[in-house]
Amino acid sequence: MHLLLPLEDGPRFSSSKGAAAAILLAGSLSVLCAEVFSGASVLWFINPASWAFMFPLYLAHLLLFFNLAVLFRRTSLSSLYLWGVLFGMYESWITKVTWAGYMGQQPQWGTVLGFAPAEFLIIVLFWHPVMSFIVPIFLFETLTISKDPSCPVLAGHAAFLQRSRRSIALLILLALIGAAFLAFNAKFDTGSALVTLAGTAAIIAVLWYGITRWNDNPVSLFSLTLSRRGFSVLLIYCILLYVLSFFLLLPERIAWPLTILLTLLFYALVILLLRLDTPAVQPAEQIMPGQVIIGIPDLLRALCLATGLVALFCLLSPVGTAAGIILYVVCTAAGPVLAACVVLRIMWKHRSGGPD
Repeated sequence: MHLLLPLEDGPRFSSSKGAAAAILLAGSLSVLCAEVFSGASVLWFINPASWAFMFPLYLAHLLLFFNLAVLFRRTSLSSLYLWGVLFGMYESWITKVTWAGYMGQQPQWGTVLGFAPAEFLIIVLFWHPVMSFIVPIFLFETLTISKDPSCPVLAGHAAFLQRSRRSIALLILLALIGAAFLAFNAKFDTGSALVTLAGTAAIIAVLWYGITRWNDNPVSLFSLTLSRRGFSVLLIYCILLYVLSFFLLLPERIAWPLTILLTLLFYALVILLLRLDTPAVQPAEQIMPGQVIIGIPDLLRALCLATGLVALFCLLSPVGTAAGIILYVVCTAAGPVLAACVVLRIMWKHRSGGPD
């Protein structure tokens, strides 16, 4: 049993610098897992456009859907997956990838009712829910409880944060996927791939140092809950981002009205599933005394493993190509499998009326 805590805004920041560092850290973790580990943004930190567009996009989406999850008490792992699916749907309105394929490319499997099915399966049903949203949340929790084990985590997460064969295997898998995709999409350029990984890790380290240096109070994931004014500013930014990007970014890729209608219906389906999921009675819990959890040394070992694998895949490009292709197929297949499991779990809980 874990100690459940009432819903609170979390510890208050003792300085504006600490608050800014924590929020930027959350965005950096999402960029690491989503963009760096996909190889989509090689050397992103020396590109002004990445700081102006890509980084705020991931930061805003993570904050938006985490705050909505806490506000509506839909914080189970199933609900987090669904919030992550909504996160991934920006690829329809902003980049239009789920409609027209990756930028500069044709849809891999053609189109069905105006959708690019291959891209939809991996991006919306796997990559963004898992890599852009859920994994960064777990990493943020790992960092905070490594500093202060009394910090609250989302209810149900203590078991996943416990150091076990399963958690270590998941870290190894994360390093393998990230290394293979980064090396492949960096075109096996060892220097640019390693600098991208090391530079992003350095940004995260600096921000984490800033939190510990500038904030006297303990920081938890719930410290990312925004005030009403902060949430309003975030919401206005997201609305402007969607509207302006829809019309100004690659307008020739905008889908036909039927596809847009089906996209909206998909949103409605995901929101319905969120409503059916059991709301968290107490969305926070604490790690029990004596429970061994994943710590910063484990994260550093995973980072070292990813670094070594990036170098290996770049030096042995046929091995890197094979690993990238195999893992891409696995991730594509994992998307609908995860979605089906989440739907079945929510329907079962709804019918039984049981807790998460």
